[in-house]
Amino acid sequence: MAPTFRHGRSVRVAIDQYDMSPILNSVNQTASADSPEVTSFGDDDRAYIPGIRTGTVGFEGLGDFSSEEKDAAFDSELGSTAKSVISWFPNGYTAGNLGYLASGCLTSRSLNTPFDGAIAASVDYEVSDGIREGYLLTSTATQATATTWASVQMHGTTHANGAVAHLHVLDATTSGSGAVELSALVQDSSNNSVWADLITFTDVSSTAPQSSYERVSATGTVSNYVRARVDTQGSTAVSYIIALGRNP
Repeated sequence: MAPTFRHGRSVRVAIDQYDMSPILNSVNQTASADSPEVTSFGDDDRAYIPGIRTGTVGFEGLGDFSSEEKDAAFDSELGSTAKSVISWFPNGYTAGNLGYLASGCLTSRSLNTPFDGAIAASVDYEVSDGIREGYLLTSTATQATATTWASVQMHGTTHANGAVAHLHVLDATTSGSGAVELSALVQDSSNNSVWADLITFTDVSSTAPQSSYERVSATGTVSNYVRARVDTQGSTAVSYIIALGRNP
C-alpha cells in the first residue's frame, strides 16, 4: 500500500478546555524508553534490556492577547499538581481521524518578543503514562441534541490492555435549565452491532460547561469497534471532542 502524507496546516490541538489550534503552529512529540545495561563478566559485547517508557510533547506558536487569552492559560498550568489533558490530530477535528492522547505536567513556558516580528510562545510538557495513538470519535460540530456517533474501527482486533479516553468541552452556550448539560460515554463492540459501555465521563455541569475536560482510563478488553454517545440537555449548544487510544 502506498504511504499517505499529511500537510502540517491541518493539525488541531486541544489542551484541557481550549482549542489551542488558532495560536499554535508547531508540535514536537517524542517517545523513548530506557535501556538498562546488563553486561556482566565474560561478555564480549554490551547487553541491554528494555526499560521504562517516557515521552515529551512541545508546542510552539504565537502569543494571544485577546480577551480570552488562551495563551495565559499556560501560566496557571506551570507548577500545578493537576496534569493537563492534551489531544492533537494531524488531520483535523473530524470523526475517525488518527490522533494522539497524553496527560502531563507543564515544565517550561517562554515568550519571545522581537522588535520586528510577531510575539512567539512555546510550551513543553513531560508526559505521564505515555503518549497513546488513537482516534477521534466525534467531530466538533456544535449541537444541542442527543447523538450516537458512527463507529470507528481500531487497529487490529480485540485488545486486552485497556484504553484511555479524553473529553474536551471547547465551547458551550447554556440555557441554565438543568444541573447536567452534557453526558458522554464511549462504547465498544466486537461485531459493530451489539454495544457495551466502556468508559463513562463525569456529567458536565451547567455551572461552567465550557471549562470541562476529563481523562478516563479503562482496564481489560477493548473490542475492535468503538463509538461515542452524547446527550445534551435542554437548549444547550455544546462544542466538544471525544477521543480514545488503546494502551500498548
